[in-house]
Amino acid sequence: MFGGRWISSSSTNNYFTAMGVPKRKMSKMRLRTRKAANRWHAPVLGRCPQCSSAARPHHACPSCGYYRGRQVLTIGA
Repeated sequence: MFGGRWISSSSTNNYFTAMGVPKRKMSKMRLRTRKAANRWHAPVLGRCPQCSSAARPHHACPSCGYYRGRQVLTIGA
């Protein structure tokens, strides 16, 4: 019935749950503002203190394998 369903917890307590329906029309600006938060962002790159190449923060450097002053990856040439 209208996309909802009957819920029965006991034989005397039956009630109908319907889907949520917006009370007012959402404006175009509010809709676009909400959708803008899901757009793609370029990854932020920092500099590796060992080799000065571009590397993501809090990740091991892909070119030298160092993270926080220790070599954690073995990079084969």
